[in-house]
Amino acid sequence: MWNPGIPFVYSWGKVAAETKTQLKMKNYENLVERTKTAMRERGVPVDVFVERDEETGRYYLCGRYASRMAFNGEVIQNATVKTEEIFRGDENLAFDLFMMHFGPNRCAYLRATDEEIIAHNGHPDLFPVEEIASC
Repeated sequence: MWNPGIPFVYSWGKVAAETKTQLKMKNYENLVERTKTAMRERGVPVDVFVERDEETGRYYLCGRYASRMAFNGEVIQNATVKTEEIFRGDENLAFDLFMMHFGPNRCAYLRATDEEIIAHNGHPDLFPVEEIASC
């Protein structure tokens, strides 16, 4: 039986250096590019990638971005990772659920200046879109 962690040899002698995981990840390259393009159109810098959970074998569409919030008159920034499971290989569902997180209000919040975030002092999904161009 073929072990996915070890390269295997095709019957005609060519060595396949890619494991099943790497082959599956290649299948999600279009999903990653589609998501990156959509995020660029919304004006929000997000590092998009697909990650596999080794325990369950499931794949997740992930996006790492800088999240800011106002606290006592200061803006605090931290890295946030949004994840959506690619359930049964349904890339469209994962894409739609991922993009729902980045609605017009949150996009406006992520593009806002520190002064606008301090003035708002609320949840990113309640940030007024009128202050910044909408997504």
